[in-house]
Amino acid sequence: MNRFFITVSLTQRSGIFCFCFCFWFSLVILLCVSFFFLSYFSDVFNSSMWTDLQAAVPQDDDVLSSLANSLPDVALAGRAPSTSSKYSTTYIRWKSWAQDHGLSAFPVLPFHFALYLRHLMSEAKSASPLESAVHSIAWIHQLGGEPSPTEHPLVKSILLVRSVCWLTALPRSQSLSLSWNN
Repeated sequence: MNRFFITVSLTQRSGIFCFCFCFWFSLVILLCVSFFFLSYFSDVFNSSMWTDLQAAVPQDDDVLSSLANSLPDVALAGRAPSTSSKYSTTYIRWKSWAQDHGLSAFPVLPFHFALYLRHLMSEAKSASPLESAVHSIAWIHQLGGEPSPTEHPLVKSILLVRSVCWLTALPRSQSLSLSWNN
């Protein structure tokens, strides 16, 4: 009977150790990922919504300040980790493209985003990069409390053309050579 007790006791201890180790390891990973995301989303979390939040919190109240400072992490955790990762990567791609062309990355002007979608249409072999860009930019604007450029009529028109191109399986060069001079 003592042998069984010792075995169970060691198994429980190792289980508790594994649980604690996994918990702390996960916490460290979460903090690293949060820092990574927050550094890339600094423009988003400096938007008027977030600065208004910070201004509304009394500076002498440590509890409220701590809660307010944790809200960006909570907002980023609102999506599944794989979704957040995909949207983040797509946003970083947009941000790089925008900076290469001297455009503001956030908030995105609908006309600039329409140009980016047109750029993606010329390079993409499927609709996936465009869909990812649209969802990513909509999510980023939601995080920043800004209206999404994805709701603009021009952007919606481009997405409609994109759907027609890939659904009809027309060559992209043929389907996109529309002329307004008729």
